[in-house]
Amino acid sequence: MDRKMSEKKNKREWIKTAAIVFLSIMLVLTFFSNTIMNYSLPVVATQYVQSGSITAKIRGTGVIEGTDPYVVKMEEDVAAKKISSIEIRKGDHVEEGQVLLKFSSQKVSGQAEAEAAVRAAQDAYNAVVKELEGAVLKGQLTNEKKNQILKGSTGKYEDYLTTVNAIDAQLKDMEGQLTEYNAALAQCNLYLSLNSQDAQIDKETAKSSAAEAETVYNQAAAALDAAKKKITELETSIASSTDADTVAALNAELAQVKASIAGLEADATAKKSDWDGKAAYYQKAVTYEQQANLKLQYEYLIQVSQQNITTAKTNKDTITNNVDTENMYYQKVKTAKDALKEAKDKLDELSGEGEISELLAPVSGTVDELFFKSGEEVSAGQQIANIQPDGKGYTLSISVTNEQARNVSVGDPAELVNAWSYYDINVVLASIRPDKTDPGKKKLLTFDVTGDVTSGQSLSVSVGQRSANYDLIVPNSAIREDNNGKFVLIVESKSSPLGNRYVATRVDVQVVASDDVQSAVTGALNGWEYVITTANKPVEAGKLVRLSEE
Repeated sequence: MDRKMSEKKNKREWIKTAAIVFLSIMLVLTFFSNTIMNYSLPVVATQYVQSGSITAKIRGTGVIEGTDPYVVKMEEDVAAKKISSIEIRKGDHVEEGQVLLKFSSQKVSGQAEAEAAVRAAQDAYNAVVKELEGAVLKGQLTNEKKNQILKGSTGKYEDYLTTVNAIDAQLKDMEGQLTEYNAALAQCNLYLSLNSQDAQIDKETAKSSAAEAETVYNQAAAALDAAKKKITELETSIASSTDADTVAALNAELAQVKASIAGLEADATAKKSDWDGKAAYYQKAVTYEQQANLKLQYEYLIQVSQQNITTAKTNKDTITNNVDTENMYYQKVKTAKDALKEAKDKLDELSGEGEISELLAPVSGTVDELFFKSGEEVSAGQQIANIQPDGKGYTLSISVTNEQARNVSVGDPAELVNAWSYYDINVVLASIRPDKTDPGKKKLLTFDVTGDVTSGQSLSVSVGQRSANYDLIVPNSAIREDNNGKFVLIVESKSSPLGNRYVATRVDVQVVASDDVQSAVTGALNGWEYVITTANKPVEAGKLVRLSEE
């Protein structure tokens, strides 16, 4: 007996222990379930839907070509000659009859050494020019300043002063705008702080309650109108009736209806008051939500303004520092150019003792190519240089898709990418033809190019529609597409006992304009949503997500 009682007691103890362990495990799982689930959700990056302008552009890079270059050749019926000096360089403008090259039929004592000195001085000068081009690529100099230095100009401090003054004016405008944004944000914060209790208002519930109150009031007002109409009908019947009994019955009914009027009016008034109160309550919720969204917009605008101000100040500092940089490169170029002139002068003196002949420019134009150097020998019929005659411009071609080609027309002006690096260059679309490499799917855009360019130079251009303003603009990375069309996923916040949860919600959109970075869309967006741009794993509409902390 004692043994059975002991076994029952042990069994009860075991069940009790198992129950405690089970409940403890359930408690731990419940406590950490929110954290565990969060770590399993996709992490998404978002960006605010905004308004602004978009310019749909076609971009491409092509090589400058002369439309009809003049080929300068050595005469066919002369003996080979050695070049004693080159009087021009690639990119120079020459006039018809100007000396291009000088030849020597024989060498005198010291001429070989003088030619070597010219080559060394030319190489040193070329190295300085290359260093200048490197400074342009690094952003230390503009292409215009480089050309001024090569032409012997130290540059004008007035140019820098004008640029700096323009930046200062821009900074003043941006800082004034930032002050306006901060003032607007302060007004939003003041309203939200004074009406913080409205944050607890459920807008949709308040809206539904106001609608119900409106319906109840309309019913009461209809009952009152029906009673008034009934009184009119009874009074008309009494006036037209000649039967005493009928008149008595109608008067009794009339008295009863009139007795109910006061109650119906009081009921309608009470229900109107109730409707007005609930409608005002709903409007407060709407206003609070609008102010909260405006606050987000102004916070974003303030952030962008601060970044722009920082960038403008950095540019100003860079431009100021460039004054000293420009003068340093001027001294280097001047030293190399003087050394080259001295070497050439000495060679000219020695070459003057031999039999000299010259090659003259057959036309006026720009030197596009030089195929020989000083000291080299030119044989009869060999091509020496290419000159692009004045009045005959240059062309540049880029290949685009048929869809892109439909957005441009002959005569459209093109813009240079990094236009600040170039000086006095104009590019206009001259023709649109099928691209021979893929005539069914591509078009070749050919541009007329005028200005400070040479054959073989590479230029990047953009051409297309003018800028237009749009209410809804999202990053291109936010736009998705499936069999049902294009859409975006927005993040919606929902409350739960364990805190706010974020749900990806699909919104179908139509893309109306795009550039390389963003697209203007139409759809069921209000303009203050956050759209998902990237995620660490696939995201589906209706699924929970976790916001990136970056």
